[in-house]
Amino acid sequence: MRSWAGMLQGGNPDQSGKDGADGARNGSRTLNLAMALVLICANLAAFFLGGYHTLGPYLFLAGLACAFCATVWMAWCQTTREFSALLAVTIGVAIVDEYAHTVSGVFTYFDKGTPSLLTVFGWGPFVALIVVAATCCRRFVPFRHRAGWFGVGLPLLSVIMIAALAKSQGYLGIIGWELVLVYGLMGLASLYYCYTRPLGWGLSAMACSVALGAGMEYVGSVEGLWSFHFGQPLCLFMVFVWALRVWTILAVCSLLGISFAKRTDKP
Repeated sequence: MRSWAGMLQGGNPDQSGKDGADGARNGSRTLNLAMALVLICANLAAFFLGGYHTLGPYLFLAGLACAFCATVWMAWCQTTREFSALLAVTIGVAIVDEYAHTVSGVFTYFDKGTPSLLTVFGWGPFVALIVVAATCCRRFVPFRHRAGWFGVGLPLLSVIMIAALAKSQGYLGIIGWELVLVYGLMGLASLYYCYTRPLGWGLSAMACSVALGAGMEYVGSVEGLWSFHFGQPLCLFMVFVWALRVWTILAVCSLLGISFAKRTDKP
């Protein structure tokens, strides 16, 4: 059926529709890039205002630059609804999570923030990097159908590793009720997400979260941006906390009707 708008304009309705779609897409990209620029500026402002530049954390800055690139890439490829939801949910989860960890004393930031604005805003680019990395890794992982009960094993494994490693490094004694509550909520959200999504996507998200989370936690600790309670260069159970964090963010996004799993996956 011919478009009424196309007939009234006296032009080709198909071309008119295509031009309208392209215009909407370009407008979406412009808005997304503006949001990405604001987030990048917020990270840089928190970095300098918190005095982190005095530490000369070059490895951290290199990782942050990679995260910025991933954020710009997502801004270009995703719709405004998808991109803005990911950033909003990520920052919201970051505020709650970082507050619980700093109040419990698991780690302390260089600027003594509870939490530090650097990490609250830093979660946005970092989670974008994890999602981009997981999307790339997804090509090489099978299991494209809904995981069901098989997917539940992923968050359960993460919770077991968190408990075991926290005990081995002596952190069970300092974990407060705030952190127990946060871990419980993230665990439930992760169970829901991994149950409803393809096993391959859950595995990809977990692998990238653990690998990139371990690297970021170690680099930030070694370069003095934060310090763990018992002085280790890497708090091992925090590596698996990153898997719960990312699954939780993706779970909230999915409840909003947004999925970042590859479209080739089957329901």
